[in-house]
Amino acid sequence: MSFYPKVMSFGFIANLVFLQVLLHANIPLFDKYPKMSERIPHINLGNYPSPLVKVEELSKKMGLKDLYIKDDGYSEDAKILTGNKMRKLEFLLAEAKKKGYRTVCTVGSAGSNHALETAICAKKTGLNAVLVLDDQRQTSVVIRNLKLMIYFDAAVIYAPPCFDTNEKLEQHAQEICTKNGYYFIPVGGSNELGSIGYVNAVFELKKQMEEMGIKEPDVIYITLGSTGTAAGVLAGANAAGLKSKIIPVRISYTPEYKTKFLCDLVNKTGKYLKEVDETFDFAEAQLRQGGIQLVIPGINIEINHDCVGEGYAAVTPKAADAISLLYHATGNKLEATYTGKTLSALIDDADNGILKGKTILFWNTFSYGAFEEFTSQVSDEQLRKNLPLEFIHYLTYQLQPNDPGI
Repeated sequence: MSFYPKVMSFGFIANLVFLQVLLHANIPLFDKYPKMSERIPHINLGNYPSPLVKVEELSKKMGLKDLYIKDDGYSEDAKILTGNKMRKLEFLLAEAKKKGYRTVCTVGSAGSNHALETAICAKKTGLNAVLVLDDQRQTSVVIRNLKLMIYFDAAVIYAPPCFDTNEKLEQHAQEICTKNGYYFIPVGGSNELGSIGYVNAVFELKKQMEEMGIKEPDVIYITLGSTGTAAGVLAGANAAGLKSKIIPVRISYTPEYKTKFLCDLVNKTGKYLKEVDETFDFAEAQLRQGGIQLVIPGINIEINHDCVGEGYAAVTPKAADAISLLYHATGNKLEATYTGKTLSALIDDADNGILKGKTILFWNTFSYGAFEEFTSQVSDEQLRKNLPLEFIHYLTYQLQPNDPGI
């Protein structure tokens, strides 16, 4: 079944607007490697640099020298979600538009932040969005995101349980794309093109710290989900001269599976950028310790495998406590699937004395807020009409006991 037309004409005004945006794109990665700006398509979607905020109350409470939050979830006017996915979509949607596609199709779970952000950014750039989603544990984010998907006119397709891995889910979506002429975007936007968003983010962070006179952090905590964010940071660390220890915090799957996927994506991203510009400084990642850790020359990295709990989207008590701690200190709320677990890893390390006297950076990748100005306009009747029948249960299912809300 075709939800949308296949390919747009290059004569459309939308493409002229795209070219104007493309010409004015200016990102730190391209400043250092101008050749990349000529060969890699890019659209400006977010307001960058995202804030870098010092959290003094928590610094003292956890025995740190300083604690900073790099807040990719911040939205100055709260008119649109941000989060880490927007950085990836700046490259993925640019390629889709450059190739003349009119519709993009991506995959995820029912409450996928990536799928939602794809719908929002696709609409913002004149593209349609088809979302192929499977079931997940009930959370408050699921309810918010499903309402927003409908608000932003996404076409939602249910993926049955037989597509029980990311690989099977992506293959199913690719078949839909091939049949209908859609541009395919993988889970989390996590391929070598999408990961460039976080290669660039490392350069952004370095420049931001220099301009603010901030010492480079001793340790950076970042979520390891679909791996694109962490892979981008790791692939860009040497090139940007980042010397901080990087701790990606795994939130799903097994240690071996996720570490291998991360390793492969780091290498694909680095090799892709090196092919575009041979001067790009890239060191190849290798698996170690039985396949659960990475070694990358010049980078201090240690993957944290201790915060998954019962699995993807399972709310752990420590994640709930971490979210509450940050909320009462700053007024900003995380969620329990990704960022709450990542912050809980930081807190565990602080409690164990590992971070005493150190400068720490927590990279928030979640766009927080209920966005009631949008969700309030989506009735249960609209949801029942526009969502697959298999997703209607989210309207009545109870939240998990420790769910922190939005």
